[in-house]
Amino acid sequence: MADIRHPLGLPEGSVRGLLALQICLQYWLLLLLPETQRVPVPLYLYFLLSLVMLFFVTRSRVESSTNEVNDLRPLWISGTLFRLFLLGTTVGVIGFKYYNEGEDFLKFLTPKPAQLTDWPAFCISLLVGFTIGFFLRLLPVRNSYIVQTAQAWVSILAMSLLVMDLVYQTFIAPGMQQRLGTVGWECLLTGIIAFYFSSRS
Repeated sequence: MADIRHPLGLPEGSVRGLLALQICLQYWLLLLLPETQRVPVPLYLYFLLSLVMLFFVTRSRVESSTNEVNDLRPLWISGTLFRLFLLGTTVGVIGFKYYNEGEDFLKFLTPKPAQLTDWPAFCISLLVGFTIGFFLRLLPVRNSYIVQTAQAWVSILAMSLLVMDLVYQTFIAPGMQQRLGTVGWECLLTGIIAFYFSSRS
C-alpha cells in the first residue's frame, strides 16, 4: 500500500483548515464592511460555510497500532482550539454587528429573492463535487501517488481561487455600480472545494 502523504507536506487537516479559514475570513470581512460599501453576501458562500462544518466533525484516521483516534492538528495547532477560533470569531462578528445594527443586520444576512434563483446551480455543484470526492475515497487507488498528487494540486487550486474571490468580493465588488455575473465561477469554486473536503474528510 502506498504511503499516505498529506498535501503540501503539512500535518493532516491543515489544507482543510486553511480552506475553512479562508471561507470564514471572507464571510467575516463581508459582514464587517461599512454600510455604504456593503454588498449582499454571495449565496454560494453559505454553501461553502456548510462545508466548514465537515471540518468541525472530522477526525484523523484510527491508529492501527493503538486503535486510538487522534484529533486533527492543522498547522500544528490543536484541532479543537482551531475550531473554537473559527466558531468564536463568527459568533463574535455576528453578535457585534447585531448589537450595532439590530434587525437591519438580520435583513442583510437574509439572501435576497434575486439570489435564490441561483440556488439549484450551487446545490448541484456542491452535490456533484461532494459525490465525486466521496466515491474517490472508496477506490483502492485512493492512496496512490497519482491520486495524492492530484489532491495536492486541487488543494492549491482551491486556495488560489478563494484568494482571488476574496479580493473581488471584498475589495472590488463594493466599488462597482454593476456587479459582474459570477454564477459560473462560483459554481466551479463550490464544486472544487466540495470535492476536496469530501475526498479528504
